[in-house]
Amino acid sequence: MTILLGKNSQAVYYMGETEKAVMKIVDLKTIKTAILANKLMVEKTHSTPISKQMLVVIKPTGTSKYKNFVAIVDEMNITNIQSYAIDDKYINDKEKEFMKGKGI
Repeated sequence: MTILLGKNSQAVYYMGETEKAVMKIVDLKTIKTAILANKLMVEKTHSTPISKQMLVVIKPTGTSKYKNFVAIVDEMNITNIQSYAIDDKYINDKEKEFMKGKGI
């Protein structure tokens, strides 16, 4: 799962590869629901214990606020996500275009 942090406490998230992804906008107050739903889906569709763990990539953008970054890291602990990474350097063109087009 990739989570892009934007402005106004909004985020964009998607599962899988960027080129094939269906990007969705969510308010950070309700992102826990999306995280848990995707976590459950990964657990159900993978067979080995290690592959059942969802990896989350958190991408803060230039428009996001530090408090939202702290909030999303807190959500990783609350939802018991064992593996997550922070990537603020590699926001690709599709991600940028989607966020810009949606005003995030």
